[in-house]
Amino acid sequence: MKDIFLKILIVSLIALFSCDKEEDEKTTDFIGLSSNSIEFSSKKDSTEITTNDVYWWFSSLHVQDEKYTVLFEDSIKGDWFQIIKTEDQKIKIVVDENDDDVERSFFLTIVSGNYAGYIEVLQK
Repeated sequence: MKDIFLKILIVSLIALFSCDKEEDEKTTDFIGLSSNSIEFSSKKDSTEITTNDVYWWFSSLHVQDEKYTVLFEDSIKGDWFQIIKTEDQKIKIVVDENDDDVERSFFLTIVSGNYAGYIEVLQK
């Protein structure tokens, strides 16, 4: 009798702790970026993106085919761009003039807990 009770208890605990969270919990946007995609002309320019959350950080940056880890940086400077966390809920992106006839881009990942948001920037 103890064996049966113990087996039922173990199976119940396994079932309880292996249940998935609801689907909408997995996809909740905790960061709340005001924009995920920005397109600049070839001129020098800047824009500001706001967030709903204050507890987030830069995680990784893809520039063309290169990937960089940028954990917990408040400012990132590339060859032709700068990304600055100006306040807890503001990100400023500045791009230099593009004198070449080649599009350039970067993809920034931002993390808050288990959620990752992104900003994709293209300059023509």
